[in-house]
Amino acid sequence: METDPSRTRINVLEKAFSVLEAFSASTPELNLDGLSELTGIGKSSLQRLTHTLCELDYLRRTDKRGYYALTHRPLVLSFAYLRFDELARAASPLLGRLADQTELRADLTLLDGTDIVYAVRIPSRVETFSISPAGRRWPALASASGRAILSGLPEETVDAVFAQTELPAATTRSILDKETIRRAIGQAKVDGYAYQIGEVLEGAAAVACAINNANGLPFAAISLGTTVSELENIERRRELAATVINAANSLSSLSFVN
Repeated sequence: METDPSRTRINVLEKAFSVLEAFSASTPELNLDGLSELTGIGKSSLQRLTHTLCELDYLRRTDKRGYYALTHRPLVLSFAYLRFDELARAASPLLGRLADQTELRADLTLLDGTDIVYAVRIPSRVETFSISPAGRRWPALASASGRAILSGLPEETVDAVFAQTELPAATTRSILDKETIRRAIGQAKVDGYAYQIGEVLEGAAAVACAINNANGLPFAAISLGTTVSELENIERRRELAATVINAANSLSSLSFVN
């Protein structure tokens, strides 16, 4: 007899994580009104949750009266993930070698719902970590990594991502037409890699290949970040694509369970 998932979930714990996840680059400080709007939790419950999270040192009160922000405490969980996750441990030295060999930024990204999340990043010598630090989210449809992953997933899964995604107009090159993106995903399925040119950050481009799990389904990706001008060179694009394909295939061969 199957257990009803709703009977095994702890509601207050779910709410606490909703509060923590409400803080982002666009909402680094929030008051109870903002938290209630983002989480759907009533203010009386939020008062108790924020007080408890402050006592546990996951939130702090800011200089703005009634506002809260994250502390450094969640970084401890991030370190534990990077230190002990099988994929992150296997990918980190590989990314380091890719960055050294190509002199480009090398990333490991994971599919999380409709977004990709940057898990490990090795910046190029001319970049800073501020461009896209670990933990940053971006719509999968608008990224090279996301398109590479989606190109190997069942059609119904891809359809659900399209239905739930609002495409960001991040740059003058951002593609907002979903049929154009569908064609790009279809081409990625044929080519074995995906790319984006200037769609996420002005002047920046990326090429990516998916990493498959033990069941042969993509769940993560390796990508190389470069300039628009470099990736517009078709020969160079194919050269970098071959590099990420080899790297991703070497990780896929480890048969990760996710």
